[in-house]
Amino acid sequence: MNYINLLKEIDALKEKNNKIYKQNYIMFIPLSYKTIKENEYDEKMVQYDIENVIEEFCYKEKKTIFFINKFL
Repeated sequence: MNYINLLKEIDALKEKNNKIYKQNYIMFIPLSYKTIKENEYDEKMVQYDIENVIEEFCYKEKKTIFFINKFL
């Protein structure tokens, strides 16, 4: 796979992600709680809902795309 094909594949994945993002609002994701370790001794419970799921997904996607653009 060359660079141009990789960029086309990334664009296709972005479009697919946008469709999934829009469909997530239709789905019902119940509220849950997630334990996050702030350091070795402290933990805190945070409320985790659809907004957190989408935000975390988008962050990881952007991080992956940044890595691909920077190092390939």
